[in-house]
Amino acid sequence: MPRYQRLEYHELSPALQAIITPEMPAAKKIAMARGLIPLGTRDLLLALYYLSGDREAAVAREAQKSLRELPESLTLVGIGADTSPKLLHFLATQEFDNNHLHEKVALHRNVQPDTLYYLAEHTRHESVLGIIAGNEKAILRYPFVLLGLTRNRHTPQSTIDRLKQFYQVEKGRAYEEDLPPEWRTVAAQPPPSPPVEPEPAVTAPATLEIPDERLHPCVRIPDLLALDLPFDEMFADDLVQEPEQKLTDDRRTPLLKRIAKLTMIDKMLLAMRGNTETRRALIRNPNKLVQESVLQNQRLTITEIVEIVKERSMPQNVIDRICNNRDWTRYYEVQHQLCWHPKTPARFVYRALSMLNDKDLRKLAGSHNVPGFTRQQARSFLTRREKSR
Repeated sequence: MPRYQRLEYHELSPALQAIITPEMPAAKKIAMARGLIPLGTRDLLLALYYLSGDREAAVAREAQKSLRELPESLTLVGIGADTSPKLLHFLATQEFDNNHLHEKVALHRNVQPDTLYYLAEHTRHESVLGIIAGNEKAILRYPFVLLGLTRNRHTPQSTIDRLKQFYQVEKGRAYEEDLPPEWRTVAAQPPPSPPVEPEPAVTAPATLEIPDERLHPCVRIPDLLALDLPFDEMFADDLVQEPEQKLTDDRRTPLLKRIAKLTMIDKMLLAMRGNTETRRALIRNPNKLVQESVLQNQRLTITEIVEIVKERSMPQNVIDRICNNRDWTRYYEVQHQLCWHPKTPARFVYRALSMLNDKDLRKLAGSHNVPGFTRQQARSFLTRREKSR
């Protein structure tokens, strides 16, 4: 299946058909391709895809440019319940920084088997591979989807062996025997070669470029932990010492304003030594160095880690850092909450799900507030446990 398949006019939504008429002048099409005509996100994505195949070269060029530059977040929102299979296939063939968009394509009710095959053969995301591998109905009906998984170097061998055995049990024969002739030709060809990645550049340890008379100009970030500075004199007691009672909003607001006025280095130093209220404020700071400094604070508690993970807006670097800390992830509630977070890596989710009790697994399996991979794997764990009883 070609990556781009031109949409026919009747495949547009009624709202777009009312705007993009057969008599629409090229200048107006170009304006739409540049995003100058207000449209809803779903109509915008569909319009750009449709105009990318316009017979007017200038229109097609502008639409293709806008489609390439459309933010991933908007593209994700632009996929609706009735999105065209052609558009889904096009999106499946594009490279994106995160896995949520390809997850949504793989789970879509309009996704075509050829699209599933493409994702199965090319995706590098564990969560997308998990979704495809879990679609047993599609694999039984279209065995070439399993062929795609076997040709992907990222597919775990255990997954391939399980699916081959499953197919053998269900159909009474190997999946290769059911491949149509054209797919047997594909199976005889070598798998696609992985892209050649450039050698990583050798870089020096990160240094702080903001001048500060208390620090050496080339101080490394890890060195901040070892600094012997008079913290009792640098910061007020209410920023460092734990309050005797919980702060009210009236007392918390001025404290947050004082923290906001600090320099970045002072925020980092305070994050490493500050009290609960300070840590809670600074973990929300948009600067990654400040966030990392909070996670280096020796007084950080498991209760705080759970609170951090519960915030769905928490950035990827914070979630990754928590997932990689065994002292934190050995606690059940941390594992549980990480399974709910949309940015938790799929490899960690899979491992954590095996530790959850049936009650929590059922909640995850029935929730639409978690990625499709998490929901599907939770159902799979429940099914296996029920069979083993």
